[in-house]
Amino acid sequence: MRGTHLGPFVLEALIGQGGMGQVWEARHLGQGVPVAIKIMHADFARHGGFKGAFYEEVRAVSGLDHPNVVGVLDYGEVEAGTPHFIPGCPWLAMELVRGETLYELIGRLPWEAIRRILLSLLDGLAHAHARGVVHRDLKPGNVLVGDSVVLCDFGLAHAVDQECTDGDHIVGTPPYMAPEQFRGDWRDFGPWTDLYSLGCLTYSLVCGAPPFGYSDLEECRRSHLEAPPPPLVPRTEVPRQLVDWIGVLLAKDPRRRFQRASDAAWALT
Repeated sequence: MRGTHLGPFVLEALIGQGGMGQVWEARHLGQGVPVAIKIMHADFARHGGFKGAFYEEVRAVSGLDHPNVVGVLDYGEVEAGTPHFIPGCPWLAMELVRGETLYELIGRLPWEAIRRILLSLLDGLAHAHARGVVHRDLKPGNVLVGDSVVLCDFGLAHAVDQECTDGDHIVGTPPYMAPEQFRGDWRDFGPWTDLYSLGCLTYSLVCGAPPFGYSDLEECRRSHLEAPPPPLVPRTEVPRQLVDWIGVLLAKDPRRRFQRASDAAWALT
């Protein structure tokens, strides 16, 4: 697959894969600029409405310009005759960010490092929310930490959600999903939905695991909808006020959470 051409890019190395597809390091043929290309699984291409929702979201996300949000550079579909890939699969070219995901750092960081990461994420979220873009899948695996903190995969979960609406399909990552996502109450989605996920992410960074990280999906769902967050047992020294801050983020009722990322950032500082 190395050397395969997608639009103006040539694939060089597979750097990751997950539920939505593969991520390749690639290079722009004309400019020589390194990029990351996500190629969606064929299952998404078979859903007729997905492509329209995907491209709509990509257009919205491409309007974001912030150092803590990965830049979207180009998008397209795998053309017929492309070796190793199924024609019609959507692909997305993004800024290539060097670093490790927050999954590798869970439970290992001192408070000041955690605080810097959270403020960077809140700054990026504030930029996106002000432009009407909600992430919907904020989790450690979608945060890259290198020279800076960068939030990836903006809008992709929303695009999937618009097409995959059957009752058995859950969009997002259950340990980090807000109650309204489990209920499918899309009218309640907003900045506060991402902030709930940020509360789960903060809990993970401090305690080593998310508050409701059960392997059983139904138990995870019931906990997010009904159970109070378990007591904070930090692996590093944290301010005593952090318990209250996380508590506001993890409120079951979206109206009781911080309504804007800037509100959460102000409270954190």
